[in-house]
Amino acid sequence: MQKLRLAFSVIVIIAIAGFMAYSTGPSLLRDWRLRGVETVEVASRLDDGSCRVYLFAINFCNLKLTTEHTALDDTLLFFDMGHSEGYDVVVRADPNDPTQVTTTVGLEMFWDRVITLAVFLGLFVIGIFSSIVQLLKRDPQPAN
Repeated sequence: MQKLRLAFSVIVIIAIAGFMAYSTGPSLLRDWRLRGVETVEVASRLDDGSCRVYLFAINFCNLKLTTEHTALDDTLLFFDMGHSEGYDVVVRADPNDPTQVTTTVGLEMFWDRVITLAVFLGLFVIGIFSSIVQLLKRDPQPAN
């Protein structure tokens, strides 16, 4: 029964890690491309947005913005202890391709986001490997 619980926990950990990578990965790749480009501020409308702080420093933000050329549905997860008063969100776009948009929060917190995702995924990988090691251990033989 213990091995069944351990196998189930491995599946749950893999699902959580996959969801984190799926929800934050595309915005990280987009911001990586836009970091090296001189972006311009564009007019936008905030349709929905919220930031929540967990454990005093882990920020989770959801933003839904609309610009003249595109809509942006962004999820940001990052570690930051210094902004208890909130964040100013300004939409920035690539001047050559106005459909490529991001926010100032996404650009300013880029490395914080990368490190946070790497730390969480690293902890999940350690948990998966330790669970697999426990699954592969032989059960002690009962005494006769």
